[in-house]
Amino acid sequence: MKENVEKKDVLSIDQIKERYTNEWVLLVDLDISERTTVEGGVVVFNSKDRGEVHRSLSKFKGNKAIVFTGKIPEDLGILFTLCHDLPSEAAVDGLLGLNFLKGFDFKVEYSTGTLQFQKIL
Repeated sequence: MKENVEKKDVLSIDQIKERYTNEWVLLVDLDISERTTVEGGVVVFNSKDRGEVHRSLSKFKGNKAIVFTGKIPEDLGILFTLCHDLPSEAAVDGLLGLNFLKGFDFKVEYSTGTLQFQKIL
C-alpha cells in the first residue's frame, strides 16, 4: 500500500501503466476525454490489493477514478466508473445511470456489498 501525500504531476495512462505495473491505482485531478475515458491523472494511492485502494477512496475529495494497470482475465468483468463526491443532503452512496444499466440484467447483494451484472444479448 502506497499513499502519495504530496501533489505530483498529471501522468498519462501509458505513464501510469509503465510505473505501476499490475497494480490498482487511484487517480485524482483527472484528464478525461470527451467520451468520458480516463486518459490520465494524479496518482494518490496504489496497491496490488484492490480492496486497499477501494478503502482509501474516502481519504480523497473530488472526482476520482480507479484504474487497473495489468491484463484483465477474459472471465473477469470489471465495471469502470468515475467517482464523484455527492452533497451530504443527497442521502445516497452512489448512482449508476440508466444509460449504463439498460444493457444488463443485474442483482444487488446488500449482504456482500456487490453488484452482479449479466450482459443482455
